[in-house]
Amino acid sequence: MSQAHYVPDQTLLLDLISRCALNDQQAFQTLYQETSSAVLGSLIRLLPNRDSAEDCLQEAFIQVWNKADQYHEGKGSVFGWIITIARYRAIDCIRKERPAVELEKAAPFLGETPELGGDHRQLLKCLEQLPDQSADMILQSYIAGYTQTELSESTGTPLGTVKSWMRRGLAALKSCLKND
Repeated sequence: MSQAHYVPDQTLLLDLISRCALNDQQAFQTLYQETSSAVLGSLIRLLPNRDSAEDCLQEAFIQVWNKADQYHEGKGSVFGWIITIARYRAIDCIRKERPAVELEKAAPFLGETPELGGDHRQLLKCLEQLPDQSADMILQSYIAGYTQTELSESTGTPLGTVKSWMRRGLAALKSCLKND
C-alpha cells in the first residue's frame, strides 16, 4: 500500500495516538499495523535501499511511541505527523549513511563558495543551522535526487513554498560557508 493510496481513518488514528500517549501498547501495535506499510513506502523512496528504509521505519516508530503525548490535532493529521517524523528520521539516516563526498553534489548550487576540499564538517554544520524545512528540502533534492515538484507532491506542500524554503536555505548555506 503506498502513501498516495492510503486514506487514514483520522478518528481511529486520533484514538490510537491518544492511547499511545497513555502507554497503551496494544494501541501502538494497532497504530503501527494501520500506518507502517504506507510509511515504509514513503521511506523506500527517500533511502537508498529497503534495509535502510526498514531501519528508519523502526526508529521513526520508536519516536512516535516516545512522543505520542506531543501530538496536537490542531497541527495536522496523525498520519501526517507520523510521516513527518519518518521523513526527518530518513534525513538523519541519509546524513549518517552517505559518504561526505556525496555532499559535494550540492556545492555547485551554492554559487561561489569557498573550496570545500575534503572537509565537509562545515557544510554539515551549516546544514544543521537551517530551519528543518529548508534542510529537509535541500537534502532530499540534492542528495536523494528529488525535484521540487516531487517534494511538493510528497509533502503536500505548495510548490512555491518548497521553492522558497530551498531558495532561503541555499542562500543561508552560501552565507554560512563564506563566513566560516
